[in-house]
Amino acid sequence: MSRPETSANHTVYTQSLPLERYTVGWICALPCELTAARAMLDHRHVRPKNQSKHDENNYTLGSIAGHNIAIVCLPEYGTNNAAIAAKSMQATFPNIRFGLLVGVGGGVPGPITETGPANDIRLGDVVVSLPAGQGGGVIQYDLIRREVDGFRRVGLLNKPPTLLRTAVASLRAERRLGRQLTGLIEDAFAPDDECCEDKCDDDEESEGERWTYPSTGRDFLFSPGYKHRSSGADDCTKCMEAKSAGDIITRRPRKTTHPKIHYGNIGSGNSLIKNGLERDKLAQRDSIICFEMEAAGLMDDFPCLVIRGISDYADSHKNSSWQPYAAAAAAAYAKQLVCSITPQDIDSLAPIQAAHYAHTMTKDSLAICWVDARDRSSVELGLSCIAQCVLRSLIVHYGERVAATMFGFSDVTSLLLHGPIPPRTMQGAIRSLKSWLGKKSNSRWLIVFDNYDNIDEFNIEDYIPNADHSRILITSRRPDLQRSVDKAFDISGLDDAAALQLLLSGNRMYKADDTPTCPSVQAVLRKLCNFPLAIVQANAYINNRRLSMDDFLQQYEQQFIRPMSQKPRGPWNYDQVVNTTWEVSLSAIQAENKLAAETMFTCSLLGNTNILPEWMQICIPGIVDCKLHSLLSGFLDKHGKAASAICLKTLDIGRYLAMPAPLLLLFCSELSTCLAWSGWWAFSQILSIFTRQLLCQTQEGIIQTGHLYYSALYALSKGRLEKAEGDCRKLLLVLEKMETTEDLTGSFIKAQMLLARIMTRYKDSPKSKYGYKLACKLVRLIVSAKLYTEYPELLGQVAEYGQMLLSRGDTEGARIHYSNTIHLMMNSGAPKAMTFLWLGKYCGLLFQLGYYPEVEAYLRWMLNESLDTTRKCAILQNLSLLLTHQKKYGELELVARQLLDLERDDISNGGDDGQIIFPTVSLCTALLETKRSTEATVIANESFHLLRKNLGAQNHNIVMLEVFLRKLRKVNQKTQLI
Repeated sequence: MSRPETSANHTVYTQSLPLERYTVGWICALPCELTAARAMLDHRHVRPKNQSKHDENNYTLGSIAGHNIAIVCLPEYGTNNAAIAAKSMQATFPNIRFGLLVGVGGGVPGPITETGPANDIRLGDVVVSLPAGQGGGVIQYDLIRREVDGFRRVGLLNKPPTLLRTAVASLRAERRLGRQLTGLIEDAFAPDDECCEDKCDDDEESEGERWTYPSTGRDFLFSPGYKHRSSGADDCTKCMEAKSAGDIITRRPRKTTHPKIHYGNIGSGNSLIKNGLERDKLAQRDSIICFEMEAAGLMDDFPCLVIRGISDYADSHKNSSWQPYAAAAAAAYAKQLVCSITPQDIDSLAPIQAAHYAHTMTKDSLAICWVDARDRSSVELGLSCIAQCVLRSLIVHYGERVAATMFGFSDVTSLLLHGPIPPRTMQGAIRSLKSWLGKKSNSRWLIVFDNYDNIDEFNIEDYIPNADHSRILITSRRPDLQRSVDKAFDISGLDDAAALQLLLSGNRMYKADDTPTCPSVQAVLRKLCNFPLAIVQANAYINNRRLSMDDFLQQYEQQFIRPMSQKPRGPWNYDQVVNTTWEVSLSAIQAENKLAAETMFTCSLLGNTNILPEWMQICIPGIVDCKLHSLLSGFLDKHGKAASAICLKTLDIGRYLAMPAPLLLLFCSELSTCLAWSGWWAFSQILSIFTRQLLCQTQEGIIQTGHLYYSALYALSKGRLEKAEGDCRKLLLVLEKMETTEDLTGSFIKAQMLLARIMTRYKDSPKSKYGYKLACKLVRLIVSAKLYTEYPELLGQVAEYGQMLLSRGDTEGARIHYSNTIHLMMNSGAPKAMTFLWLGKYCGLLFQLGYYPEVEAYLRWMLNESLDTTRKCAILQNLSLLLTHQKKYGELELVARQLLDLERDDISNGGDDGQIIFPTVSLCTALLETKRSTEATVIANESFHLLRKNLGAQNHNIVMLEVFLRKLRKVNQKTQLI
């Protein structure tokens, strides 16, 4: 396991990733828990730049074993704080698949038997939440109901996700797991670690002493009734002095100090358990082996696994000296768990769904239920989640049996278990929900069906409860929906004052004091009908072209006639004013640079966030640099995102790009294939709607094959194997019927390889064996017949077989196969983008296996072959990391200087200023290791002043580099004194 790159008392922030790339959420509650979590990261990333405005969390970002992880520390204890932090995290990181709640807890020592304690839990051990008895892994012990014969706990929290439970089962089979955890802790908190300043501010003892095992002499288990003797002391010195016979429970000494792992129910509540008698009573009642204060707020809405290091025994005695080590042990287990899960396993999970039940259903409040209505599957998923919430609420108040009767649904267990809801269960839950909401006693509710635009695909009325008291709100961009509803409201423009403020706030050409009475400003607002989107678009165009209001009005009048006479043929008919502003902008771009217009069209299909240069290079030949930046900058917001780029779909793009519908659909199909090939599934969903619309306009076979290929790829990415297999077999039938077509042979082999990939995903099935045999046969055919000379893209299909070998666990076979395939790509004229993609994956595998010289050679080859500055910088970053790992500081200096020069040139051309930090730190690291601290200080100082000039003193990149610079100066001073 590798550690975060550190040098000279600083942490190297290796890269800045889009927020959508983070898939694991890590939550902790104490500063020492956060320190332990940071220490377990393989790489640290730059803090998020575009954090949700309602998210007050402070994040640490990084990666472990290829998984991108977002870490947050709670401001205070408690289930509510944990729930708020998790919701905020989901708002900022939309693709979080699961969570890990990692920290310290109070252990429950088992009753003493003849052979020792039943659960021999000691300080420093680790407890993992797994279902046991009647619990699902986490039990909210303070959620109880008074009954005739006393109190009874109610409610059932979700189990951890199946993927995590499977990973835990795999770790349980490890014979030396405790020894491995000790190794991780020692590696992360080695006494000679130069980055200890960043991890701990305790000057009284060294970093290694603070985070390693405190010794068995500090682990005392007192009898449940023996109370702590000094409320102000952090240890039990006075407890030991005042003890009598029987106050300390004698336990057999352990042979090792490695942490032991225990599995079972963890008790969670809003009160801290600090009483041995109460601890034992609750533990016996609910089969609890550990207590903590956050998990109950997460399990239902934030699927996660709880990992607790034991720092005390949930009694009145204090053991603060155990907290750092216990936190480190829990973090080490979390890292080991993450390392046992492959990125492909995580990608198969859907992101955590946002809450669909906005308010608790009480007597005097209105229950507001939000449902995403973009397609049938989203509606059914949303309603089934609402059904889950209603059923849980009823169980809390009435118990499971009565709740099932009241809700009219018998399969309670299947609905409430975490994970995908079976289709039959989902349909039954929806029927029960409609019936429940239709009761006259349930009148305080509102359902919002949002984004119902595909009215031809399904009928929303099928999902509306049949009740006189229904409150239904439907949002749509389809004006023909108005005929089917009781009341329809068109969204009108802003009032005059708000429209004027919006226009002035985004316009750099006019001052606020000069414009309120300016006739041309008022004329522009009247033409735009005060529509917010039209105003924003107009401002972007005016700023980019540096136009006066009069000039814009003239161009607007010229363009207005065209959209009036030729309205969009797409599924939505937007207000004419909005279309006109886009006509003005796109016409100018089309005239100046057709490639830029095609780029914007591609962005409109991909969505309006995180458009990467690599996509443009794959999808549109000829885009090799950032020359389009100045032309497109007027359509970017302050965070660099395309402003409403998706609205380009409403224009007649085919007319602008001179593309008939069949050719346009072929372009979309090829684009979707590139996206699927690159693994960016979330953005490919946008294409599916667009391609389905265009598919209705043509029946040409080649168009149909492209759509079926994409559809099968997308279904495979979501784990819908039967759908993927069906689409792929349809694709093969269509190709067989086509008499002659260009590239038929290559397309047929690609379709067969896709079928092989699908079949291998059927675990422990004859289909899986068939898939591997088919893939092997196709690889031999492509290589032996040298089909790749005529169809170079088939080498990508050959490389896919390496992924299949990896999924089977044949690492050495995959390495050999990748080596042969990469050799063919490099010597056969295969597309550079494809070669670089698979070579990157191969280098990742080689690095994991320790083939560092080979990785370095391949990186240097890519560096020589790459003409794109952005790609060169990425390669140089990877090469710097590799050289740092190998401690080749002489070569690191040369590479870091080259990267720093490129990044500084990029800043002068308007690039990302924050990217200069990595090469600065890398170069300074090399200089420090070669005893040149003065030169390192000069380099860091130059970068600091350049950043401050471009970003301002308060930017977090400035702050981070300033801290690094201060540490460099300290090192330099010490060196001079010596």
